[in-house]
Formats: sequence, C-alpha cells, structure tokens
Amino acid sequence: WGVNGTFTFPNGTILPAGGISVIDIKSASSVSNPSVNFFGAGLTGNPQSSGTQGYYIKDAQGNIIDAAATNGQAFDPSTGVTASDWTGSITGLSGQAGMVRVISDNNTASDWLGTSGTSASFGSVNPQLGATSGGFGCESNRVPITVNVIGFPSIDAGISQITSPIGSVPSGSLVDIDVELTNFGLNTLTSADIVWALNNVIQDTIHWTGSLPYQHSDTITLANTSFNGGVYTIKSWTSIPNLVADTINTNDTTIISFNSCLSGTYTIGKPANGTFDFPSFNDAKNALMNAGVCGHVIFNVDTGSYTEQLNFGAIPGAGPNSTITFQSANSDSSSVILSYSGTSTDNYTIYLNGADYMTFRGMTIKALNTSYGTVIQLANGAHRNTFENNELISIGTSSNNRVVYDYTTLNNYNTYRNNLMKNGYYSLYIYGASTASWQKGTVIEGNLVVEGNAELYGEVHGNIKCSHHINIFGSVKGNVVAESGEINEGFVSGDVSTKLHLVIGNKTEVLGNIDSKSAIINGKVKGDCTLTDVVSITGTGVVLGNISTKDLSVDQGAIIQGNIKINRDVFFESDDE
Repeated sequence: WGVNGTFTFPNGTILPAGGISVIDIKSASSVSNPSVNFFGAGLTGNPQSSGTQGYYIKDAQGNIIDAAATNGQAFDPSTGVTASDWTGSITGLSGQAGMVRVISDNNTASDWLGTSGTSASFGSVNPQLGATSGGFGCESNRVPITVNVIGFPSIDAGISQITSPIGSVPSGSLVDIDVELTNFGLNTLTSADIVWALNNVIQDTIHWTGSLPYQHSDTITLANTSFNGGVYTIKSWTSIPNLVADTINTNDTTIISFNSCLSGTYTIGKPANGTFDFPSFNDAKNALMNAGVCGHVIFNVDTGSYTEQLNFGAIPGAGPNSTITFQSANSDSSSVILSYSGTSTDNYTIYLNGADYMTFRGMTIKALNTSYGTVIQLANGAHRNTFENNELISIGTSSNNRVVYDYTTLNNYNTYRNNLMKNGYYSLYIYGASTASWQKGTVIEGNLVVEGNAELYGEVHGNIKCSHHINIFGSVKGNVVAESGEINEGFVSGDVSTKLHLVIGNKTEVLGNIDSKSAIINGKVKGDCTLTDVVSITGTGVVLGNISTKDLSVDQGAIIQGNIKINRDVFFESDDE
C-alpha cells in the first residue's frame, strides 16, 4: 500500500463479494494497524485538508478490491482505477478518516462510509484477512499431500558416504579418494557406474563390478591425488546399477567438503609470465585463511609489480612449527613491488589484524596515497611477525602517512631486521596499548635506515640511521644517527650523533659518546660529549667522560667526572706596546 501503490493478496486468499476491507488514510505520526481487515497508509501532513492522495488494493488476479482517495485524487492510468470506480471526494470528512466498502460495487461515493477513529467496529469481518503490526498475514487454502507407499526396490544403489578425504589433509601429499557403495536393492548388485566431481568438475567414471548383497557396502578408491591449499568439494553418485536405469535417485548421491591445509613451498606470479600456484598475493592469502596451515609455508613471489591490499586475520594452524613467509623469489627487494593506495577507512598496504608467525622478506612494499599512506599496520594481538630486508616506502608526509604503525594494542615479539624505511610522517611508530601497558619483545636487528621520523618502544639490535627526529623508549645495542632525537627511559649501548638537538631523559643511560649541536642531559652518559653549541646538565644528570662545548650550563646536583673544554675565542689585551 502507499501513495498510488498496490497490495496484492497471496494466492489462495478468499474475498467473498461484499466482504469488508479497509484503507485508512492518516498522518504518518498516527498510523497503526489495530484490527483485522485493516490497511494503514501513513502520510506526511493532513491529507484530508491539504493533499490529494489515492490508495487501492487488488487480489491475486489483479482485480481491484478496494480504493480510497481524498480531495478528488486522480489515479494513475496504470493502476486500473478509473472514474467509474471512484467519483469525487468524500464529503464531511476531516482529520483522520477511513473508508469502508459496504456493498459489492463501488461506483459512487454513496457506496463508502466514513469513520472517525481507528478503533471503530466494522461489524462482521472477513475471517480470511488479518493484519499485524509487522504487516499482513493471509491464510491460504490447504494443499492436500498424497503419499504413495511402494515395496522395496529390486535394483537400487547409491554412494552412502565419502570416507576419504575428510576434515583437513596436508597440501601436496598424496591422498586416496574413497567412497562407500551401498546396495539398497533386494537383488544382488553386480555392477554400477560411480561418477564423481571435484569442485563441480566431472572426473573419470569408475565402472565397478562385483557381488554386493542387499544392504551391504563396498569401499572403492576413485583416485590417489594431491591438492594445493584451499577448500574443496567432492560429489559422488551412482548410475545404471546392474545395467538398468535407477528409478530411485534420492539415495544415489553424497557430497562433502574438506580443506587442504598448506604446508611446503608455493609460488606466486602472474599467469602471463609462467605457471604458478597462485596468481596474486590475495589468492594465496585466501587459501591461507580458508584452509589454514599444517607446516611451514613459503611463498616465493615472481618478479613484477602487484597492486594489492592485504588484510590478514588469525591464520588457522599458524604457530612456531607452522610459520608463513612471503619472499621475493630471487632475494632482490627491488624485483617484487607490492603497492596500494589506501583511504581514510582502509589506510594500509599490509594489515596484520591479529595475524601471528608471518614473515615478509626481500620485497618493496609501498603506500601510494599522499594523505593516507600507511605501509604496514599491526593491531589486535599480531605477535611474532618478522619484516626483513625490505624497502618500506610511504608517499607523503601527513600525520596519516606511516611506514610501520603499531599503536593502541599489544603486538608483542615482532622483529624488524635490515629494512629501509622511507618517508611518512613517522617511518617507524611502535607504541603498544598505552604508556602504562607497553608491548614487549619488539626487536630491531641489523642496520635500520629510516628516512622520516621514528618512535621506538622495545629492543633494537643494530645501528639506527634516521633522517629526521627519533624518539627512543627502550633498548638500543648499536649506534644511533639522526637529525634530532630524544631518549626517554631507555638504554643505548653505542654512540649517539644528531645534527641538531638531543635530549637524554632522566631514566636513560648511554654507554657511548655523544656528538650533537646541543644537548640536555637529565640522565647518565658514560662517554665523551662533543657539542658545537651548548650542553645543559640538569640536577639529575651524570657525565662520566670529557665534555667539549661552546657553552655549558650545570645545575646543582649534577655530576661530571672528566675534563671540560669550552671552545670560544679568548683575547688578552697585552700591556706591551
């Protein structure tokens, strides 16, 4: 129902001549369905005084059962409601009103009665119609069911079950495809064709012969084959038992699904370049997510550029003995380029969303959006993952451009080894859930080159080179080179060199030399400090080494054990002429 709308009764609805049906034209705020045989039409405003509206209902054969209109509404010709069905407007009506047909035709306005409220009694009603607050319900005529009982068949066979494979099988390993043939006929079964399909592709038919008494079964091996990782469906059925047509087909067929869990080495590459196990990263990812893993899995990626976005959830079966590795086939990071242009709602190229035990090695991975360019994002408990020997590149320098973004959730024991991280507002942002709940076990091994800002929480084993600012919360065993830096509540076993300013936090220890333009030392430094401008040692600062600077500021409580050299030109005015 609705403005110039229709309502078609379901098949089987009985509408005797003179039966009562109701259309209620009302304001939208007060429309309701309080009784049987009632059809409410909610409208904006007061249709009786300000608008022309028309409604009608039809039966299943398209015959008009009821119609109502206000203020001389002209029905669209497609409705079939003509002037002979309705003439003029109902007089004496205002506000909310309904029209009730009380005789079998509706040629004139006198055939319609107005009602003043939705709770009015309409007398005897048609028991075949009813309405509820959720819509209309109409009882249909009952359909008789005939059951023919026959005797047991003489010849009848079928596949009662598929016994292998079931559940999960390792990919790449040979496995038997076994079915159970059962004789459902009274006569001994001596032959049958066994047809089967793998993922809806018909395979070779097996022509079985033997001697199988009534209600006995035989196991038949259809094939011995291996499967790549993924989900598979096997369907098997019988045909022409004892060389005659099988007239009872309801027990012929059995169908199962199983998964081939991944284990071993696979290839990814574009079909135009050769034969590969998977044509894309996402095809390999889907196989992982659907089939799971049951051993170490390696994907060797062929040379080429792949425009894809990868979202990995927890992979079934992943663990210390079932790791997953994506790597360039030739170990050249420039040969495989994975890139994607994200948006504000999917800002990543690779998203490890609770995924564990994954490794990405020897590839170039890019984020191409200049405003939303996160390359790698970890969240929701993504643990024990490794990125090594990669070039990780973000295009753009807005705050939503990050090379590695690991924030707000605990993602523990992840390793970054010998990666080049370029651009982005942050090249490396590793934080945890909060300052009160830092993640643990983050390891950066080998030389880390960051062309952008870096913020580190965790352990770094190796040298760090950052082209912009670096914040360190954690442990670094190696030298640190940056444009500027701040080490807060951290430990550095190595030299620290910045072009501009350096801050050593009051809970920080540096076992190495300091070389910077300027520095504030609140913590402990065991090494020589060389500053081209100024160094300030606060009351909590300790320097066990020599200091060379242009200007020096020392607060009460500071400790210095070493020589101090102030590098300024000194002029003496001689009394000699």
